[in-house]
Amino acid sequence: MPRSSNPNHSLRRPQLKQSISSGNAFIIPAPAPLSGTDNKSASTTNLLKLGRSELSHGTNSDIKNLPVLQDNYYHDAADSNDNESILVDVLPSFEMYNVLHRHIPQGNVDPDRHEFPPNYQEETTNTTTTPTVETPTATSSATSLDLEHLQTVHYMMEDDLNDQDNIIIERLYSLPKLNVSPINIEIKITKNASQPHVKSEETSILKEYTNGDIIHGYCTIENTTNQHLKFEMFYVTLEGYISIVDRVQGKRTIKRFLRMVDLSASWSYTDIDLSSGIDIRTGEIDKYDNCVIGLKNSRMLEPFTKYKKFFMFKLPNQLLDVVCKHEISTHVLLPPSLNIDKFKNFGKYASIHMNDVLGCGHNGMKGSPVLTNDLSDDNVSINYTIDAKIVGKNLNSSKLFIMKEKEYNLRVMPFQVDSRLFGERTSMRQLNDLQTLIDERIAALKNIFRKLENNKPIISSDIHGLYLSGNFDDATINELNSQEILQRKLDQLHINNRLNNNNELLSDFKNILPKENTIEAQLNYKFKKHSSSGFLSGILSSASSSLSLSSVNDIAHPTASQTPTSPNISHSSANSTNNSGLIIVRANIPTKSLPYCSPSLLRKTNKFENKNKHDQDNWVRLNTTNNIELLDEIELKLLCLQSNNSLPHEPPSIHSISLQLVAINIKSDYSIPIKLHSELLQDKERLKNLQKTFKNYHRETNDFKSRFESESTKLNELYNIGRQSHNLRHLNFEDFISEQIESDILSLIDLKVHTTEVNDFFKKHKQMGENTSSWTKVNDLQFEKNLKIKLEINKDMNETIIPNFESCLFGRFYCIEVTIKFDRHIGSTKLSIPINIKNLI
Repeated sequence: MPRSSNPNHSLRRPQLKQSISSGNAFIIPAPAPLSGTDNKSASTTNLLKLGRSELSHGTNSDIKNLPVLQDNYYHDAADSNDNESILVDVLPSFEMYNVLHRHIPQGNVDPDRHEFPPNYQEETTNTTTTPTVETPTATSSATSLDLEHLQTVHYMMEDDLNDQDNIIIERLYSLPKLNVSPINIEIKITKNASQPHVKSEETSILKEYTNGDIIHGYCTIENTTNQHLKFEMFYVTLEGYISIVDRVQGKRTIKRFLRMVDLSASWSYTDIDLSSGIDIRTGEIDKYDNCVIGLKNSRMLEPFTKYKKFFMFKLPNQLLDVVCKHEISTHVLLPPSLNIDKFKNFGKYASIHMNDVLGCGHNGMKGSPVLTNDLSDDNVSINYTIDAKIVGKNLNSSKLFIMKEKEYNLRVMPFQVDSRLFGERTSMRQLNDLQTLIDERIAALKNIFRKLENNKPIISSDIHGLYLSGNFDDATINELNSQEILQRKLDQLHINNRLNNNNELLSDFKNILPKENTIEAQLNYKFKKHSSSGFLSGILSSASSSLSLSSVNDIAHPTASQTPTSPNISHSSANSTNNSGLIIVRANIPTKSLPYCSPSLLRKTNKFENKNKHDQDNWVRLNTTNNIELLDEIELKLLCLQSNNSLPHEPPSIHSISLQLVAINIKSDYSIPIKLHSELLQDKERLKNLQKTFKNYHRETNDFKSRFESESTKLNELYNIGRQSHNLRHLNFEDFISEQIESDILSLIDLKVHTTEVNDFFKKHKQMGENTSSWTKVNDLQFEKNLKIKLEINKDMNETIIPNFESCLFGRFYCIEVTIKFDRHIGSTKLSIPINIKNLI
């Protein structure tokens, strides 16, 4: 039986099941066989696999007799022993991961106690979903960024496990750091699997990775002092996070969407075989650089000694579902690298500037982030890093701190599936359901205050209101409190964001794409019969255009009982010599995509022939599986409807056609609760009305909250009428408006949209009227014309056009703005066509 081609995925075996935890996954023993369906999430923890030697050590008796499977993914060409490439694709036990890597272990450890790791605990700490806040305590040389005034907010990755007795790994990011560390850490990324005793070829600083690519490397940890140094934990992780800075509020928001732990590289009680299949001997001296391979069980660094740990990560195809609480499929796709985090570590990378000639910039050191002109501002960035952290403990206060940390920045350009393949409901349906829930909650508040005014008892149904889908039986309602029932409603709302979770949809994705998804623009025109001189006096009206669906659909699409009629444009008898009518320009939204564009230096570095064998095979697989086609032309359909009282005339001919790429950035400090689309974002009036609606929600809920707090005692008295003293319940405002609903309201209020025009993306395109097809007469008052516009991309431009994406806090959309200018000075019309940018070969 062949092994899975994805090291992040576990093969199905009896007695095993998969459990998701805090952005990572692991396999634990189960009493019943696993079902025949694959797990949905692809962002499982990498390298949590045990080799044959580990099985023989008796780490987990339940998996001793599992079959040994042949590994068929890429290995370094230097591997000559086939046996070294055989690995059992089994993850360590839940207890091992939970104790060592999901939580920060503490205290003195018996180095000889290997088989059953102790469960380290601190004082009981109540864990909440509220973000942890980190306030800078050091100054920075990058004073222009005002870093000392920023407050950093970390949004945690949530899961379903109880953390009350442990220090969860999220606390790691806000631990204090030593200003001067006696430890030095270096990270190297190599082209192929790193091996001991030989020099490995390092990758270029401009290397780009995509879904399914494998990241090889090693890190060294050196004690530069003449004393023994004790540490608590050492982690090697692949991480991804988004950073948004609000300079007005002095706040920096961080959402970590990816964290993958390599157990073979991090410290653990036992030796875990490398996923690369390379055979190593812990404690051996590497003949190439005299490093000690591995770290001691005693967690002690010897004086003037350098240690080496090998790692390997595989970029997942998508993120864990817990990354997006709103269950929006596009939010759990890998976002591309964007900008650089100039606010990290008090402006560590603030001095990096882009070279206008090369189209990119970095600090010249391996591991530096790469800055490009990707149409973003300094206040937002999406970052991927290989992180190595060593955690220590203060002997006097017993407080944890970071002894040393090092990161190696990666550049990721994912190969994303078309978002329409997920079968999600439309943005408007998601928005309507959210508003329905908020309206219901506000109505419930109004109801209890009416009862307060009338001094009537408040019952449970006054709080719960209606349900979005289905009903709870009486037994269920009695078991749940009001906040739990409200959470059930939110869960229903989020689950309903997905029309169909059946993965079989992807097997025939062409059938689920919209058969016809069109947009159109309109132009009312009027010109005099002999107004061919071109003087401004011949212009009697200006053009008007709209992206929304036409109000003249009955004209453009008559029913069987109708005949096409012309727009009724009334004129005085004095203007009877005028020629007038309506031109409609219509286009289907393309299913094909434009390619990701980067500076020539990045393109040269990341050519297909420069990739290793695994990454080449991965690229071929991605292109074959997703079947993404290149968009090389746009088809337009023009319809001319002449006015009833107009003189018969030839429709205006086209003077010129111009193309322009428009990039749309969206961002919010709060998780965006709905899927968005470029048509809404470009319609300023609709967007303004949407935000006005949610501002009213915010004002109304705040007013109710203030009143609730002042009337809380009386409201609880009415709520507990008829209850015994031992069965009293407490009524809270959160029973009506939860923190999640407040966050959703604030997100849409805070939504910021910024549009950038990329003038030189397409080669100059000017299509004269005589070179286009002529109008075809449908009847006396109706004409039509079909146009095909070739798309030629200018590869010498300075901008970097990253793939479009949506995430919880930031998104990028694109559209092609087609401007058609007509003769006779009647004006021009613009049509904005949404398009996708994809990472293509």
